[in-house]
Amino acid sequence: METYKRWKEKMLSVEKERFDSADILVHYLIRPLSIFASIPFAALRVKAMLITKTSLVFALLAFPLFACGHFWLGMFAFFIWDLLDFVDGNIARCNDETSSVGELWDALVGWIAMFFFFSGMGFIAYHNPGILFFHIKFDKSVFLFAGAYVGFCMIYPRLVMHKKNELMVSAKSLQNRGDFNIIQRLGNTLVSINGFAPAFAVVAYLCNEMGGFMFFYVVVMTIMCVSSLYIVLNDSRK
Repeated sequence: METYKRWKEKMLSVEKERFDSADILVHYLIRPLSIFASIPFAALRVKAMLITKTSLVFALLAFPLFACGHFWLGMFAFFIWDLLDFVDGNIARCNDETSSVGELWDALVGWIAMFFFFSGMGFIAYHNPGILFFHIKFDKSVFLFAGAYVGFCMIYPRLVMHKKNELMVSAKSLQNRGDFNIIQRLGNTLVSINGFAPAFAVVAYLCNEMGGFMFFYVVVMTIMCVSSLYIVLNDSRK
């Protein structure tokens, strides 16, 4: 019987491990957990693309659950997506199934999950803003806008980067995550929907502070979006 170490060597390249290191929670918790979850799929030779498409179902399912105020059911569906988001890549590398089509599907599902997670958190905050906003009179529908706005801030710089790379082959892109310094790693961990953001949402929900959670991410993602766009577009004038 093969050991965890042997499976990890098959499923995780050195380059991918460096990439994961930019997200502390992913590096030390989610990725190791995904290796264990991947072993039966690899042994049964389940196709990576099937796992990717299955993960899309859970990403889509999480949103209506959040929208109806079912936080824990939504988080369970989102956790399954999160885990499968790593499992499909593990299986693709282990079974030598990596392809540009697979990477395209992985990015597509990831972007959908990004937008739906924060939009869903906006609905959760709408249903129960929490203690911080209890005595403030305002239209709670602002949280619906806030969730969609944060989701937009997660995706828009990526769309601009890919469009620029299409038009300007030699253009400068965002820095490779594997080369991030400690401050960049902490920032990436903070906004990652694969790591800290869902964990922070659980803590905020338990503390009855979902309104504060959304306010925090509106501020953080505005800063991240503007700085990312600056990096991507800075050399477009050259």
